[in-house]
Amino acid sequence: MSATATAAVSLEAEPSRSRWVGFICIAWSLFQLWVAADFPFYLSEITGWKLVFNNQEARQIHLAFGLGLALGAYPVMRSVHPRIDPFLKGGLLVLGVAACLYLYIFKLDIANRAGLPNRADLLLSLAGIFCVMVAVYRVVGLPLVIVAGCFLFYVMFRASGFLSRCDALERGLAEQGQLAFLDADRRGVRGWRWAYPPQ
Repeated sequence: MSATATAAVSLEAEPSRSRWVGFICIAWSLFQLWVAADFPFYLSEITGWKLVFNNQEARQIHLAFGLGLALGAYPVMRSVHPRIDPFLKGGLLVLGVAACLYLYIFKLDIANRAGLPNRADLLLSLAGIFCVMVAVYRVVGLPLVIVAGCFLFYVMFRASGFLSRCDALERGLAEQGQLAFLDADRRGVRGWRWAYPPQ
């Protein structure tokens, strides 16, 4: 049975969860309409409030919706206990959304200490990458998780003697900086495509 079919069967078995998934989909669609519309610009001028999101802010909120939907709609692959599973699933969903919104709420602080992440940056970066991997595993399956795991292994251990270096990834970051770079930077897991100017 495919992951989509499994999610559909799981949602039919739990009507309350299907209502929440429907609510998230509607809210996400309304957010996309808000970002694409001209109305927020006029409303910002009238009220003086910041109601317009730039591309980076919209991307972080967009990922919070998508990650929350992926973690909430698809069932867990390994059941621990019927009474514990909903709490684990809800906790993982809240953790994933919080890791995304952390980048939006503390964007100025993160920008001011670029390359010097604090403990909260590192913990939420690790949580964000973990939640993305869990969501990928639930939605797509194990093969893409293995490919991403090989990439993460290479990035984290490329400076050691048994792995060769790659010019495109040669950023001069320590292990903590690499973790924050992969998660919090706009070119990492949640950001733009990798693009470097020619040397």
